[in-house]
Amino acid sequence: MTADQNELAQTQADLVQARTVLRNVALQAYERAGDSADLVLFSGSASDAAVSRTYESVVTGSESDAIDRFARQEADVVQQESVVNAQRAAAAANYGTLSHEYSDLQAEASNEQAMLNQVQQQQAQLAALEAQQAVAGAAARASRQGPPSTVDVGLLTGPSGGSMAQNLAGIRQCESGDNYQDNTGNGYYGAYQFALSTWQGLGFSGLPSDAPPPLQDQAATQLVEQDGWSQWPVCAAMLGLD
Repeated sequence: MTADQNELAQTQADLVQARTVLRNVALQAYERAGDSADLVLFSGSASDAAVSRTYESVVTGSESDAIDRFARQEADVVQQESVVNAQRAAAAANYGTLSHEYSDLQAEASNEQAMLNQVQQQQAQLAALEAQQAVAGAAARASRQGPPSTVDVGLLTGPSGGSMAQNLAGIRQCESGDNYQDNTGNGYYGAYQFALSTWQGLGFSGLPSDAPPPLQDQAATQLVEQDGWSQWPVCAAMLGLD
């Protein structure tokens, strides 16, 4: 029980005890006085006189007034107890509301953390994908054929729209000056300046510059059919090849 409830219970007990004492004193005094109209109850202290006055109030019919006062006091105590109980109920309701709101906040924080984790995971995946694309792009650029030789653009054959043979002749002229044995030590070989990885990827062995011209032409044709003219970006642009 709370302190307020303890205090209310004690007050109620005091009221009951006071009413009991009052009745007992009045009855005892009445029995000692008998039928005498002139009652002399106590001749001692002031407290005896107070009890005597209380007795006189009781025997003259004012006992009901005293009881009414006690009843009103008791009703006040009950009302105060009701107020305290109402306050406790309101406090409990407020606690329930706050507890519910706290649970909602925890759930919201958990959802936000989950979303943050998902975003971070997506960012990591995106970064990994970008890294893979960068590596793939670098590999693609590395697999392209070597830089063109220093040639006179006017000597180039195989303009855009020409036959495959004409266009390949233009690429050879641009890349190596039409030299099938070209091997300058720059890592690219033959008339089409093949990278060794490209040459081997097409299924050929050895050095491209050591292969006979028909085999180099065959390899170049395969490369065009596979990837288009983008393997020779500079020369293809100069020749107007898409």
